[in-house]
Amino acid sequence: MEIRIGMGQLRMEAERHETPTGLQIARALPMHTSFTTWGDEIYGAIPVVLELADNAREVVEWGDLG
Repeated sequence: MEIRIGMGQLRMEAERHETPTGLQIARALPMHTSFTTWGDEIYGAIPVVLELADNAREVVEWGDLG
């Protein structure tokens, strides 16, 4: 499933995986949040609360959403 993300004039598309986390995020769409930056990273909270996934990791690749 494709997700569209907009921040000001910036528009992006992302792929949602068929995982428990991905399904919960899809159920919460559409959503709005505020973002902040730290270096090249963009952070924002979303209204989804889940347990940490078994495959969760702290370091992600460029372009990943987590």
